Amino acid sequence: HFLKKIAIRYIDIVAGLAITSDGHIVAVDSVSPTVFVISDAGDLIKWFDCSDFMREPSDIAINNNEYFVCDFKGHCVVVFARDGTFLRRIGAENITNYPNGIDISGHGDVLIGDSLG
Repeated sequence: HFLKKIAIRYIDIVAGLAITSDGHIVAVDSVSPTVFVISDAGDLIKWFDCSDFMREPSDIAINNNEYFVCDFKGHCVVVFARDGTFLRRIGAENITNYPNGIDISGHGDVLIGDSLG
């Protein structure tokens, strides 16, 4: 059932949401490639700009202390530490053509949805 609405005025288009182990909401903005960490009350806890490493975020997943962000136009998944430090890329054109969904299994397997199959 619906719990509540949280107005996030500083994000243009929410492309993906995830929840941290401590209950914070992590949102990724596809217009200005930015990751936002928000309290359940809607207060901004922290944010980091990821535009130096990606073009158009399309989803996000969290595993341990790493944020896995799909880059739709960059044809990959970009992995960041919780503090926003770039760690690595997964995939490339012709492997993850247009990633638009991501999930991580309990065993750490990264599942990437691609809009071109």
